Amino acid sequence: MSLFAKARKAKENKKGFTLVELIVVLVILAILAAILVPALLGWIDEAKKKQYVLEARSIYMAAQAVADEKYAEDATALTVADLNTASPRIITLSDVKFVRFIDGTVKTKVGDDKHAPFTITGLGMFFQSQDGTYVGARLTGGTWEVDTSIEETKAKTGGVSSDLPGTPDTEKNTAMGAGA
Repeated sequence: MSLFAKARKAKENKKGFTLVELIVVLVILAILAAILVPALLGWIDEAKKKQYVLEARSIYMAAQAVADEKYAEDATALTVADLNTASPRIITLSDVKFVRFIDGTVKTKVGDDKHAPFTITGLGMFFQSQDGTYVGARLTGGTWEVDTSIEETKAKTGGVSSDLPGTPDTEKNTAMGAGA
């Protein structure tokens, strides 16, 4: 069979794709990937932020439980130093690796009942998440604000209230004070 006959037979037998068709498909796939990757990364970042908020809420609930126990024992409210002293129990209850409280406010119910319920507001803390990220978090007005750009040294020793996201609640109730 001659070379021309083979070329003619190949033209009649169009079973494959041309190079141009393959390149067009690859360009379309690249455009779709360029659109989807940033959107997916945004979802991943948002999911991580929600995880940190849930961990901060868990720490808050553990701190509230420890504070309730202390208050039930001797009818005194805790300070930030008391919460930091109790941090091993709080870490166990909230399933994080490290926590250090910075500030907060104790709100008590006004009245004669010495065992009136109270809540902790404006709680500021540094903690190490389950994934190892150091996070600064503050409860302000019922909303958690988190900052994941916290350095380990700042979280463990050097961080102060102004390093936390948001602004502390400075309401007319008993301040828990600043302490390490």
